[in-house]
Amino acid sequence: DNINNPLTITVTPFRKPEETKTYHAPEQITGFEDEVQAAVDAIERGQVECEAMPHDETVRIMQLMDDIRAKWGFKYPGE
Repeated sequence: DNINNPLTITVTPFRKPEETKTYHAPEQITGFEDEVQAAVDAIERGQVECEAMPHDETVRIMQLMDDIRAKWGFKYPGE
């Protein structure tokens, strides 16, 4: 019902549509609760980076986004 932050997911089996089930997502505030908890857990363990999203993965994603923006010719104000 919302690709970025779904409230429900409905699953309909291909051969048994009568077995359709709807699952409700747990209540949340922003959709970033898991990320915040992962950061809290890392801090409490004395880690300087989160296992779920290590620094090298963050850098890789940012480089990918920079490459896409360059191909599109998109620049942020101040660049």
